[in-house]
Amino acid sequence: LQSHPWGTIGVTTGPSGHDHLHDAGAERIVRQLAALPNLVTHRPPVIEGVVRTGIGQAGSFTGLHWVQSQLLTMLGASPWPGTLNLEVSNETARVVGRGRSQSGLAKHILQPEGEFCRAICHEIELYEPGGGHFLDGLVLWPELEGYPDNKLELICSVRVRDHWQLQEGQPLRLRYREASNHANAEIG
Repeated sequence: LQSHPWGTIGVTTGPSGHDHLHDAGAERIVRQLAALPNLVTHRPPVIEGVVRTGIGQAGSFTGLHWVQSQLLTMLGASPWPGTLNLEVSNETARVVGRGRSQSGLAKHILQPEGEFCRAICHEIELYEPGGGHFLDGLVLWPELEGYPDNKLELICSVRVRDHWQLQEGQPLRLRYREASNHANAEIG
């Protein structure tokens, strides 16, 4: 068994009886187990939620010049001034919460100006419902006490609701991106 941030990975190597394992030879089993890390990839899980209408404040925040500038650097494209809200189940919120501090995920820090708070931004792939297309995006986590764990604010270069003609309550999936050399940076 191998411990991993998203759960535990278990492996079966074939016959499990003592005699069968002994007959297979310890060297052979060790060689097979040594090759295992090359076969197992640790991709972040797909997160699913439903589209929800927010309170209408994100557009004024994400439209600020200093926020736009930092989001442009993180996203690699001009961000739409606003967010798409995704509501996730309580169980999914626990998985997502663990991901906020996960070192293997592509993460940026939005540095605040004035009275605004700092925010964590994770790079994501947002999947089109029923299709094979995706959009590059960010999940924005304001570092505010009491911020709901089951609310994801998504930032993309287009107004996603119009781009994919999304309806209230429609399911939507995303996957966090894994860290690379350019990610995990503080922008500001």
